Amino acid sequence: MVDGPDVAEVDLYAVLGVSRTAKDLEIRRAYRNLITREHPDKGGDADRFTLIQRAYDVLGNDSKRKQYDETGRLEKTVDEEFMDTFGGGAFRDKARQQQVDRESMAEQLAVRQSDQFQSHTAGFEAWMRSRGDSVTTFTAENAADQFGVVKSSYEAVPLPNIRAYQARCKAFGKPKESLELICEAIPQALEWGEVLVSMRAAPVNPGDLYDVQTGGGTHLGSSGEVLKTPFVGGNDGIGVVVKVGPGVKNLQENDWVLPFKSHLGTWRSLAVLKEKDTLKI
Repeated sequence: MVDGPDVAEVDLYAVLGVSRTAKDLEIRRAYRNLITREHPDKGGDADRFTLIQRAYDVLGNDSKRKQYDETGRLEKTVDEEFMDTFGGGAFRDKARQQQVDRESMAEQLAVRQSDQFQSHTAGFEAWMRSRGDSVTTFTAENAADQFGVVKSSYEAVPLPNIRAYQARCKAFGKPKESLELICEAIPQALEWGEVLVSMRAAPVNPGDLYDVQTGGGTHLGSSGEVLKTPFVGGNDGIGVVVKVGPGVKNLQENDWVLPFKSHLGTWRSLAVLKEKDTLKI
C-alpha cells in the first residue's frame, strides 16, 4: 500500500468539490472543469493540478473509489508504479487524458440522444408544432404536389390501349346543344400519384347544368379560373379503382371512391384521377 505525501492528508472528494455520494457523471464533470481551470499553462498551480489528477484517478475508478471509501488509503497498481517512475509520470498523464477524452465524448453522445438535448431535426419539428396552425409544415408529400416528381425517378404503370366514353361540353349554352358524347383513348400510363377509376354512377345536378350553360360564372373551378371549353362535365359520382400508379399510398384496386374535388369530370366511363382528389369509402 502506498500513500503519496500530497494525497494521504487530503479529502479527495473535497479536491474535486463533490460529495461522497456523487455519481460518476458528476465526478467527471467536476474533474473536466477543474483540470481546465487549474492547468499550469493557464496560470494554475502545478501541485494543485497534480492533486486534481490523482483525485480523479481514484474517484473515477470504481474499484479504487470503493477501496478509498473503505480504508481512506490509496494503492498503486503495477502499471501506475511503472508510469509514475518511467518518464516522470508523463506517460501516465497522457493515458489519463486520453481516457477522460473518451469518457467526455461518450457523455456528450448520451446527452445529445436524451430528451433534454434534442437533435436539430427533432428540435425544429418541436418548434414547428409549437407554432400551431399559423405555419404550414412542408413535407415530402406537399413538395411533390407543388413541384411534381421527376419522371426519371419512378416507373410509370402502363395502361391497355382502350377507349372510354365521356360527355363533353364543347361550348357554353343549352345542355342539349352544348353537350356531346365522344369516345377517346385513355392515357397510355399512370404517372406519379394517379389512379384509373371506373365510374359506376354520376348524377346530373343543377350545378353541373349551370357549369355547362355559363362556365361556372361566379362559381370558380379548382384552379381559381372560370371553366373553359371543352371540358368533361360532372362534379359528383362514385367509382371503383381498377389500377393504381406509382406513389399511391392509400388506395388499391377494387376500392370504392368519391370525388374529393370539384370539376373532375365525372361524366365518363373511365377517369384518370389524382389519389389526393379522391375519397375512399
